[in-house]
Amino acid sequence: MFNFFIFRLQYAGDNFVRVTGDTEKHSRTQVFAWQAYEKGMDVHLQSEPTKAELLYKEFQVKKEEFKHSMKDNILDKYGGGEHLQVPPKKLIFAQTEDYVEYSYVEYNGVILKGTERPVV
Repeated sequence: MFNFFIFRLQYAGDNFVRVTGDTEKHSRTQVFAWQAYEKGMDVHLQSEPTKAELLYKEFQVKKEEFKHSMKDNILDKYGGGEHLQVPPKKLIFAQTEDYVEYSYVEYNGVILKGTERPVV
């Protein structure tokens, strides 16, 4: 029965082509054209593909600008921008779980247990 499932997963079927390449982009543009037509814009993907594509690109740019402006407005109003800043990767990956025990009595830092790894 296990071999049946392996064989079954190897065959993707004929419909996997429908969601690859430009077909996904075309379907997004088609849905945009339908929604824009419902809202009163004179756009049709098959009769005016260039116009529909340009309107879709313009819509995407305006959508991204709106997202950024809303984010900036919320940060200005409520604050918290410092929490969105990511620390440098050097600080993030500097934490280790290597155990090293140094001498306390002599204050010279002689390693008692563990091995100290060289700093990169």
